[in-house]
Amino acid sequence: APVGQDTGLAEIRTLVEQWSEGAPRPAAATTPGTITERDTLTDYASHLRGLVDLTAIRPLKVVVDAGNGMGGHTVPTVFEDLPLDLVPMYFELDGTFPNHEA
Repeated sequence: APVGQDTGLAEIRTLVEQWSEGAPRPAAATTPGTITERDTLTDYASHLRGLVDLTAIRPLKVVVDAGNGMGGHTVPTVFEDLPLDLVPMYFELDGTFPNHEA
């Protein structure tokens, strides 16, 4: 499920507000947790692709200007295996965003 108000964010906000007002924080765990690696990009792409009728997509040339942001990382996975001729612009990740001045 997507992350949002109904899936835990509201609860996190409430806890942070309570803690910032001096409410006691939970005790530290007595046993260490576990670390799990997960490919969230694949899940995200799958979610986005589930929002549209993929069978209705006809062959098309698509120019995407990622502006050196995360689109350069996510768009290829989202568009993978679709009948699209992707023309990438500024897909190199660069947090200074040199190709789009503010």
